[in-house]
Amino acid sequence: MILEVQGMAKHFGGITALSNISMSIAKSEIVGLIGPNGAGKTTLFNCITGVYRPDAGKITFGEYARDITRFPAHKVSKHGIARTFQNARVFASMSALENVMVGTFARTSSTMWATLRRSSGMRNEEQSVRGRCEELLRFVKLDNRAADLASSLPFGGQRRLEIARALATEPRLLLMDEPAAGMNAGEKLELLDIIRKIRESGVSVLVIEHDMKLIMGLCQRIVVLDSGEKICEGKPGDVQCNPKVIEAYLGKGYAR
Repeated sequence: MILEVQGMAKHFGGITALSNISMSIAKSEIVGLIGPNGAGKTTLFNCITGVYRPDAGKITFGEYARDITRFPAHKVSKHGIARTFQNARVFASMSALENVMVGTFARTSSTMWATLRRSSGMRNEEQSVRGRCEELLRFVKLDNRAADLASSLPFGGQRRLEIARALATEPRLLLMDEPAAGMNAGEKLELLDIIRKIRESGVSVLVIEHDMKLIMGLCQRIVVLDSGEKICEGKPGDVQCNPKVIEAYLGKGYAR
């Protein structure tokens, strides 16, 4: 397994956000994380990525199951976990290419300032960084907008740009928080194609999504949370027929 979460708990004052959560993700696997609003999905993401420190439990990552439970966010990123957010977080005043270049500095020896200033000792690395970022823009179908300000991109384009920036960190695991939110049907099809290609490249994906048609058709396995607890885990066909999931989230109209 590339990621294992064991017995995780997180409390905010007297509120239990997560209770005894255990789950795992294999290499090149797409796992869905679903549940009602307030179920604890984003809190779980924040614990995995080092934004929050769990109150109990353990998180291990990588082939050698390194304990990353208490790692800060920047250290989690350096070890190969990247994420996107519910609301696309792009640098509005920077170009699309510059946005992606920001992601590469988690992996390169140069600083962002030195590279952008074209210091003589960094020119070869800058060329390599730029080439890699241009490839990522092609991957998310934004190569024709490389010089455009991120703020000028349509909503779906900004979401794809955020994916490219996350991939620039060269992750082994990508966490995606509602990547299809606000997208039209055509944009969702493009997104599905991108996520499947990410998996084909060897990167594992954990995705939160409320579009059930999308999540059921995309994921190999699904984990369901409700009120901070895991109520179900399994293949999409099994999950959508589970009585607890139907009652808590899907509704009777979704049952077969």
